[in-house]
Amino acid sequence: MGRDHFQHTYLIHFDSVNMFSGSEQDVSLAKNRDAAPEDYEGYSTCTEAIGGKVSVITTYRDSATIPGKTRNFRPYVTEARWQLGTNEFVGIRAQNATRRSQEEILTALRSVQFIPKSWPLRSKGQSALREYFEIIAGFPIQFTAYLIVMVGGGYLAFRRKARVAAIASRRRRLSLAAYFALILTPSVLTDFFLFSAPAPALFAFFVMFPSLFYIEFWWGKVYATLVLYVAPILVTFAILFGLLTLSARLRARRAVSPSKVSE
Repeated sequence: MGRDHFQHTYLIHFDSVNMFSGSEQDVSLAKNRDAAPEDYEGYSTCTEAIGGKVSVITTYRDSATIPGKTRNFRPYVTEARWQLGTNEFVGIRAQNATRRSQEEILTALRSVQFIPKSWPLRSKGQSALREYFEIIAGFPIQFTAYLIVMVGGGYLAFRRKARVAAIASRRRRLSLAAYFALILTPSVLTDFFLFSAPAPALFAFFVMFPSLFYIEFWWGKVYATLVLYVAPILVTFAILFGLLTLSARLRARRAVSPSKVSE
């Protein structure tokens, strides 16, 4: 591999994930995908748009046998390759001991996002804040949706007509609690595989939402979405609404209490 190419391998028991890049004169995805020998079981390949780039995903069960402590097994192989340019590609190849693990890898591959080259990966001298913005930059559509909610919701909550309503109004308290809960609730932005970073729950929900339309592990992704994003927003909303209600009642009590007049 050339100077700018990379290859990293991660091993967990009998499972392995290998990430790599390369370049050739002819690097078309059709040429660089795994061939289909007769001894591969369940060989399947398809072309998908993942992370805004064309990708070829290949899955099969290898014919080679890997010895284990109690039994030998034939690994399940999953490979995805993305075309980055006319002579450049990047790929992820995984070998798993079980079919279930292969399905998990397949789900993770379909959530891959590409960080723009204008945001190079962090070196020693760069700050963690720069790395955080590199991750955010990989989700421009979701971040734009979050900003629309922030600006649009702020306009609706604090426009002149809305400010006329007193905090004693239940509708006013509901709108304020909902707005601040949506934009301020903290959570974690993660693909459950390659990265994790703190982020507003609503923004992370927007990132996670498209993956809910994939069939693989649908219930698991719905559960993660409810626990990591929806539940924190609802809890924050309940706390804020309770505090606003308490503040409104204290104000009302002070307003009706008789003032002490010194003789």
